[in-house]
Amino acid sequence: MKTIFSFLLLACTTLAIAQPNNPYNQQCHDVYVSGNIVLEKLKKITDKTLTNEMIKEMQRDIPSKTQMDAQTVGQIFQAVKKSPLSITDALRKSNLSLEAQKEVSLIIKNATTLKKENKKQWLTERTSKILESGFSKNEKEVLLVTIGLINNQDVSQAKGIGCYTEVDGKVVYYGEGDDCIGVMAAAGFVIGASICGTPCGIAGAIIGAVVASVTRS
Repeated sequence: MKTIFSFLLLACTTLAIAQPNNPYNQQCHDVYVSGNIVLEKLKKITDKTLTNEMIKEMQRDIPSKTQMDAQTVGQIFQAVKKSPLSITDALRKSNLSLEAQKEVSLIIKNATTLKKENKKQWLTERTSKILESGFSKNEKEVLLVTIGLINNQDVSQAKGIGCYTEVDGKVVYYGEGDDCIGVMAAAGFVIGASICGTPCGIAGAIIGAVVASVTRS
């Protein structure tokens, strides 16, 4: 029993310090926990038409703080399900400066092409640069959440079904796996945030992760 407890304590500690320099790391971790809960709920629903009451129930059951109604969910869903999903287009529709848009593109491109052993270090180093940068408070939040979503993508209990995204005019295919979920969650966040700020952005991240997911066998 003591061994099991020690293992769980170590696992929780490791999770908590996964990226200690990112103040949004836990919030992004919760996005995937929320996505796992939503996926389980959707599996039990025969009528996939979401009502405001169903959405409110899901919001009560997930750790993420979101702002959603049926109309907003539908709007984000229609944008996220496009293939290829244009991250460039989503960024253009946001209120981010051109420099911040370039930074989001860089994060997504580099973090999903780097080898796994190099990815965490790159994300941590990039986080430090953003924290010290001259970006506005709102832009720093968007950038750090984007990093946090990529950093925590393996928390999802689902696997990516494979997805096509477009960044800076280049279409990239992400095969089955966590990279697809991370990219779709990040794109969903940008799309949602452009509608009504961070609470909608977090909702968009959850929707992006869910759309990109199939249940692991």
